[in-house]
Amino acid sequence: MRTHAVACNSPGSLDDYLHAATLLWGEAGRFIVTEFDRHNHAHFDGELPPLPMVIGITAYGHCIALTRGYDRPRISIASTLFRDGTVAVSATILHEMIHAKLVLEGKDSAHNGQPWCDEITRLSPSVLGREIHAKPVRPRRVDGKPKRVVEPGHLSRKELARWPHHTHENLTGGAVIPVDTY
Repeated sequence: MRTHAVACNSPGSLDDYLHAATLLWGEAGRFIVTEFDRHNHAHFDGELPPLPMVIGITAYGHCIALTRGYDRPRISIASTLFRDGTVAVSATILHEMIHAKLVLEGKDSAHNGQPWCDEITRLSPSVLGREIHAKPVRPRRVDGKPKRVVEPGHLSRKELARWPHHTHENLTGGAVIPVDTY
């Protein structure tokens, strides 16, 4: 984990990424880049630099998206997510943008970390329309044995990892954009 802020080296412009994503994935590529820009201005005061975004296979089999890299994070969205509609894709992009923001700031981007909890607490009123309480779930001794205990009224580790999807078991809706699976 990096402990200092990093800058994107030789970043492309938003127009560069929009052109590339549209060329590679058509309407789906255009959607992910324009959603990144919309979320950036709505939730991050436009402070995130444009980032490469790709559509395709993500790691681990069950992963719907992933943010990788430290010098220039890249957001990958699973092509299969587009079957759930633009609402799910948009929520996933926002989730991954939090990871990217924390990485660029040199902070811990893990779901069970304090920086992640601070960001989803900050964003929840505008994204979910309500406040949430998020705090890392740490081991504690219960009856002499270590056990991960969720603070009353706070999100569980699973809910932290699925934010904002944690509020809906099947977050779907919006247009379904056809995209090739690879």
